[in-house]
Amino acid sequence: MGSAWSASVSVAAASPDILRIAAWAVGSIAVALLLLAFVVLPALRRRARAAGPLRDDDVASRSAGPILQPLRLIASLRQHLVRVAERPKVDVVELLDFLVTQTCAIGASDIHFTPTADGIRVAMRVDGLLYDLGSFSADVRNAMLVRVKVLAKLNVYKRDSPQDGRFAGGAPGRASPLDIRVSILPTIHGEKIVLRFLGRSSIPYDLDHLGMDPETLERYRLLCARPQGMILVTGPTGSGKTTTMYASLAAARERRGAGVNIVTIENPVEYVVPYLNQTQVNEETGLTFAAGLRSVLRQDPNVIMVGEIRDKETAEIAMQAGLTGQLIFSTVHAESSAGVITRLLNMGVEPFVLASAVAAVVGQRLVRRICPACITRADPDAGQLAQLKRLGVAPHFLDGPYWKGNGCDACLGMGVAGRTGLFELLELCDSLRDLVVKQVPTQQLHAEAQARGMRPLLVAGLEHARSGAVPLDEVLASVGT
Repeated sequence: MGSAWSASVSVAAASPDILRIAAWAVGSIAVALLLLAFVVLPALRRRARAAGPLRDDDVASRSAGPILQPLRLIASLRQHLVRVAERPKVDVVELLDFLVTQTCAIGASDIHFTPTADGIRVAMRVDGLLYDLGSFSADVRNAMLVRVKVLAKLNVYKRDSPQDGRFAGGAPGRASPLDIRVSILPTIHGEKIVLRFLGRSSIPYDLDHLGMDPETLERYRLLCARPQGMILVTGPTGSGKTTTMYASLAAARERRGAGVNIVTIENPVEYVVPYLNQTQVNEETGLTFAAGLRSVLRQDPNVIMVGEIRDKETAEIAMQAGLTGQLIFSTVHAESSAGVITRLLNMGVEPFVLASAVAAVVGQRLVRRICPACITRADPDAGQLAQLKRLGVAPHFLDGPYWKGNGCDACLGMGVAGRTGLFELLELCDSLRDLVVKQVPTQQLHAEAQARGMRPLLVAGLEHARSGAVPLDEVLASVGT
């Protein structure tokens, strides 16, 4: 679809935005051949059909493609930014537009511009890890700071105190703009910029892709089909709770049909979903989770997602809704699924209300996946064996097999690529509800739930590790305490 010669490059594209960015990225005379979508896209489809059916020996490499693709793009981006930094003059407006576009393509969550003694370093967060992309001169540092402040409507002359703002960023192929949050913090070498990308739509709205084992997945699907009640999700910051909640809403809609009214109250709205009625908390105007929930209940909802339960007022309103005909999803910060019950009791929620309203609690963690291109056998070392024994795991978990990634070009030497979830599902049966009313300690509630069939996070993690999905050290670091 393309050719190159001494002074020009031919590009075939279905979008003028792509051509504009390509012209800047190439850094040479660009001959932009804009072909409409009915020319380019059918040509790509014909080429795909001509490739023939997938062979058995292609399965491994094809399945690894989606996992490794962001890392391939990062490697390519690094090489390109090195060339850009060597130019006599760098256009900061084009550079920022280019980085925003690449962030969308890679699926990154943040861009960091960190000041140094003689310039600025650029990094991108992908799957929880921060990847260095290269450095630029002090001139670029100063111009980038001004550019971001102007876009976010911040004070260009204020340099000794933090500032927060936002701006809308576009990308080729997107119908709606991205919401880009800006945080600026003074440091000893100047002001550090972090851009957080919200409003992304590349989220897997499917419970199948979260990492639940088949039994837990089936039980959770049935919970999402309930007509009423409350389902809570817990885990540390960055553990994927938002993804789980959106996938849960998709499952609830799938079971109920397109006629369901689903309303969310979020802080902030991280992903824009067409079939959701999404509301964003704004405490400056009095729109808190509690106030928003009261208003939402007058909107004839079937399913409600509350971004977080932080206080007794929000908890009680949500639970009353769950008892009177709505299905409620929300998150609570706690160390475990059983710990959520204790946290809500400590907020002052009445035990009998809690026992009646809550149907289940999902505990989760995010761990990095082994790179499929360099996976190798790696049984536990002495320290890991000692830790496993101290945790009292079943004997078969001491024997392995376990695996790791050696590090290769495909994963940038990390040995890991992408992330998956570990889950435990605590469903409240009659015996557990009795314990909630009695306000028993968290450990007793956890033990009873495990006796009733709950598969704890540690077991979920070890089974993932034995299957070759994740490294053992990731599991032990995440849930081995």
